[in-house]
Amino acid sequence: MNRKLLDILACPIDRYYPLELHGDDGSDSVQTAILYCTKCTRFYVIDDGIPVLLPDDLRDRDAEMKIIHKIDNLPDKIRLHGKPWSIT
Repeated sequence: MNRKLLDILACPIDRYYPLELHGDDGSDSVQTAILYCTKCTRFYVIDDGIPVLLPDDLRDRDAEMKIIHKIDNLPDKIRLHGKPWSIT
């Protein structure tokens, strides 16, 4: 995903904008990271450069957890309190 795409992405649940980006390496192309909505506290994965912005009932926890465990230093607001589930 090109970092410029962050300028148009919003949370699919509450349409909050902008989303926070966590766990990226700072390059222009984001491959694996987390998008976080500060309004509803939901997080979404970016996998192989594709932001996966699905509603809670369509999300695959096991698949997302494999992606999340590749990311270091996620803040507690995501690890412990992020929706739809805690990561730890």
